[in-house]
Amino acid sequence: MPDYTYQTLHVELKGSADAHVLHVALNRPKRINAFSMQMWKDIKHCFTQVNEDSRVRCILLSGNGPKGFTAGLDLTDPDLASMFGAAPDPNDPESPDFPRMALRAGQLVLFLQDCLASVRKCRVPVVAVAHGIAYGAGIDLLSQVDIRIASPDVRFSIREVLVGMAADVGTLQFFPLICGSDSVVRELCYTGRDFGAEEAKDLGFVSKIEQDALSAGLKLCEDIASNSPVAVVGIKHVLEYGREAQTAMQLKHNAVWNQAMVLGSRDMMKTIAHTMSKKPGKPRFSKL
Repeated sequence: MPDYTYQTLHVELKGSADAHVLHVALNRPKRINAFSMQMWKDIKHCFTQVNEDSRVRCILLSGNGPKGFTAGLDLTDPDLASMFGAAPDPNDPESPDFPRMALRAGQLVLFLQDCLASVRKCRVPVVAVAHGIAYGAGIDLLSQVDIRIASPDVRFSIREVLVGMAADVGTLQFFPLICGSDSVVRELCYTGRDFGAEEAKDLGFVSKIEQDALSAGLKLCEDIASNSPVAVVGIKHVLEYGREAQTAMQLKHNAVWNQAMVLGSRDMMKTIAHTMSKKPGKPRFSKL
């Protein structure tokens, strides 16, 4: 029986012994469940473990704390600093040059992609419930699950453009496949603006809006888990098969693009510094 003990997740079997629902909650509420490197690792470990647990037939995914599902990437985590690396130091002979920094950044992006792929490739359905803030990496994560339910107070944002980069761990590949309007998808990706529960439902990103979204999500999970587990696993496998073939090369291309274009980017350094300063408006950028 797997040990579901993690630093950044709270995991428990819900309901009766026959419910077969595993509740996975992002559990860094003081940071609005921002994605630290440890959280990426915990997500991968957890969703890989589920495939070895014959008790589990459906997963409920949520975020702990009143402020939101997740604030996105934790920009203060030093373990993620290589993704936003500054230019090499010419005065330090041991400082890595651009090719070495690019290799490390590329490896990091591929690792983060693999962490979220564990959610997508989990053999049982994953139902996610989003409330409050659901920014950046939160959209990446939500784009990997099977079904999304929103609380009326939710605020989504494809935030990466506001930190000077193209989203690279799943949003640009899966969000357009989920949503019905290419025009609106591009608007949301290019602007990084917030969008709420009603707009998300109109787009098809969430299937329903519920006042008590967590209870609604649990009820849906229990309903799914009451069906033949062989049938449900088979349905998910077939649905995912075509999508996986379509997106694999796109994800790799996305990683290579950011590996080349983002490393040492002044735009990224400006946007991160501006975000951390909490000044209003946006920073000014140089010409292309």
